[in-house]
Amino acid sequence: MSDGVRADVLYPVDYIRNVNRGRAAIGTFRVAAELASAEDIAAAARARKDPFDGRTGDMERHYSLAGANEVMPYRVYVPTTYKGRPTPLVIALHGLGVTEDSFFDSYEGLPPQLAEKYGFLLAAPLGFRVDGFYGSAIMGETDAASRRKIELSEKDVLEVVRMMRALYQVDTARVYLIGHSMGAIGTWHLAAKYPDLWAGVAAFSGVGSPASAERMKAIPQFVVHGDADGTVNVSGSRTMVAAMNKLGMTVTYIEVPGGGHNDVVVPNLARAFEFLASQQKAAGAAGR
Repeated sequence: MSDGVRADVLYPVDYIRNVNRGRAAIGTFRVAAELASAEDIAAAARARKDPFDGRTGDMERHYSLAGANEVMPYRVYVPTTYKGRPTPLVIALHGLGVTEDSFFDSYEGLPPQLAEKYGFLLAAPLGFRVDGFYGSAIMGETDAASRRKIELSEKDVLEVVRMMRALYQVDTARVYLIGHSMGAIGTWHLAAKYPDLWAGVAAFSGVGSPASAERMKAIPQFVVHGDADGTVNVSGSRTMVAAMNKLGMTVTYIEVPGGGHNDVVVPNLARAFEFLASQQKAAGAAGR
């Protein structure tokens, strides 16, 4: 049994253990369904079959996150056109309080449909916790537990990228990052911290540090925000876009008149994927 399949089998027991220890909330975790899925995977492994080999479509995978001693979930979509050739990858970062399922089950189910349309692999990490912020310290939490959560949230995203590259033939010149709300905060944090990794990003209803724009100068940006957003003020995107424009960066900015925090996503997802599909890192500049 491969390490990945072993993690798929162990996940529900590991999650229940973490709930019992107070590390995680039960949330929307479906115990019976997760145990049944793990048993199906285990049965296939006992028959010496990899239940994910050659599989396309929507699936949930898992791996063991070093440093956390926990099994992490991540959601994957593999387009039906995938034939083992170098394929673009989109990493999707969910908003505060939801999970890796958000970009698959919410937003009218558009992200997997668009991944299929453009022939993209799509992967959504949990980010260690539903409030991990993917490594960004923008919320100003400084206690040891918060710092650990933030660090492991960032590490979870990077490990999911690593897992996708291990399991599939990823075109390293076409790895993209997309996020909404907390996910947009994480998108700008990770784009600035690891600029060599990403060929393009899309940030919906986010906020970031304008000083970080210089570090992601070479990364094309697609930014959406509603001017009536009552959760993250539109100034969060305006100041970022202003800093990017000052540097002469490639930026498409859509400010939605009367748009709120969530309702601006679905109408602009197709344009975001179209934008990402047109971006590719220069030869020899693909992320490691």
